[in-house]
Formats: sequence, C-alpha cells, structure tokens
Amino acid sequence: MNKKMNRRMPFQEYLESHQVWGFRLDDLLIKLVYAAILILFVVWMLPTERPFEYSNLTIGSIAPREIIAPFKFAIQKTDQELAAEREAAKASVPPVFLKKSNVPNTQSLKLRTFFSETESFLALHQPGENGSEGQQKVSVAFPAIADSFLQQCNLKYNINLSYDHLLLLYQ
Repeated sequence: MNKKMNRRMPFQEYLESHQVWGFRLDDLLIKLVYAAILILFVVWMLPTERPFEYSNLTIGSIAPREIIAPFKFAIQKTDQELAAEREAAKASVPPVFLKKSNVPNTQSLKLRTFFSETESFLALHQPGENGSEGQQKVSVAFPAIADSFLQQCNLKYNINLSYDHLLLLYQ
C-alpha cells in the first residue's frame, strides 16, 4: 500500500518538474484556478442591468422613466423662484384630452332624466305656500324630504346640490 502512495502520477511529476517564468507548473496551475474563480465571482457580482445613459437626454426631451439623482445637492433658489419655475413648467405642457364619443349622449341623457325627476319631485312636494305678503313660506316637512332627494341625486347623477339650489330650481 505504501508503494501505491509513493508512486506519483506522471502528470503530477511533469507539473512539479517543469517551470514557466520561474514558477513550477503545479503552483501556476493552482494560481490560475484561483484567479479564474475570482474572475467568475466578480463577474457574477456585477449588475446585469445596463445603467441609464444620461447623455442621451437633451433639454426638452422626455425621459423614459423617472430620474433620481444619485446624490443630494442644494437648490440655489428661493421658494418663490422655485414655485414660479414649477408653475411655468406646468403651463408649458399642453393638456391632453381623450375624446370619448359616447360621453355627450350619456351626459345629456343623465341631465334630461335629472331634470325630469326634479320637476316631478317639485310637482309632488311643493316647497311652501304663498304668505299674505306674497313671500314664499317653506313647509316643515319639505326640508327632510328634499334632503333625501338631494342625496339620491348626488349618488345617482353625481350632482352635489344644496337645499338652496333646489329652491332656486323651483322658482
């Protein structure tokens, strides 16, 4: 068994007996393996995503995503100057409208049904009766009924009316 242990493999003997640039080949091979492992580890740790190139941006162009500075810096402007600059930037952007062809028909239908329901409500529930001097007096029960009707209008038509607005519609 000792003879087997003492016998060296021919490849190992070759590595130990030869030198390259003053290093034994077995020593050089181990160092190359360590270097390859280190290179693979460093490449594995590098980010896979390409960094955003700020050089492609010009004044007035739109960035494809939000850009956040990698460091903090002071803004050399007063709050009023900064607010004025922001307002000017907002004003320089043209508004964008999406035209929906069915909206006018839908809204006009909603308005017609709202006004017809309001007319029928006011015809059934008179807000008051004329007093002796021609002034209108509001009955006691009408505000409660009107409040319920106004809440239904708000939910159904998204129209937020007050009691005074309803009285103006009645006139």
